[in-house]
Amino acid sequence: MQDLWLSARAAWPGVEVGQEAFARYVAERAAEAGVAGAGDLAATDLYLACACAAGAPMALATFERVLLAQVPVMIASVDPAGSIGDEVRQRLSERLFVGDGVAPPRIAAYTGRGSLLGWLRVAAVRIAIDMLRARDAEREVPLEAALDDAKAVGSGGDVALELIKERYREEFEEAVRAAVRGLPLRQRNLLRLHLCGGVTTRKLAAMYQVNQSTAARWVADAREQVRVETRARLSERLRLSAAEIDSLAGVLLSRLDISLTGCLAA
Repeated sequence: MQDLWLSARAAWPGVEVGQEAFARYVAERAAEAGVAGAGDLAATDLYLACACAAGAPMALATFERVLLAQVPVMIASVDPAGSIGDEVRQRLSERLFVGDGVAPPRIAAYTGRGSLLGWLRVAAVRIAIDMLRARDAEREVPLEAALDDAKAVGSGGDVALELIKERYREEFEEAVRAAVRGLPLRQRNLLRLHLCGGVTTRKLAAMYQVNQSTAARWVADAREQVRVETRARLSERLRLSAAEIDSLAGVLLSRLDISLTGCLAA
């Protein structure tokens, strides 16, 4: 741990964190991240995060100068005009470093899984999307660019994609429900038995007195009909371009069976 501490300390000149405090901080984040030890984490970035969480003035100034200064570039895919970069930067700074009196500042939530810059970029993109939607409800946020941006952040990409899923979860779930309601009764029953009841296609074939390949094809056809109808309803509801709906549908439809199971069980 001493070598990690010395290396991290050298990376951030003027930012001081004691070795014991750093060791405790890293150990806590390793436990949260579910990794074996500090060697699996971005220890150098955790050093700066530790100092910022403690409110060290030099650390906060360094964070502002080195990382927050890059916010306009981070959100360029969703704010190509560069109209909200400064405001996103300010909001992000407040969220990261101003506690609410109960919970610590959010910078403490950074666990070191992936770079601090990538983690920050995910948060900045989310704030930017929120701001653009609030500013102009008629404006279409370029979702395809946002998805590409999310995928570009490396290890933080999975988190960013989860944010995209969460952003449109309500519209997606409603589209799935509507698609299921439009299925013929037999197809709804097949999906309910197969997805909710765990009934295999072999048993379905026996129940409906057909061969197994026919039962499997029925299930596949029903699932595909829900997928196609869900995509069409998303396109109509969100008023997106074909490219944007393809990008969004590709992310959301990855959880189609989960949503179908919940919908059919209800």
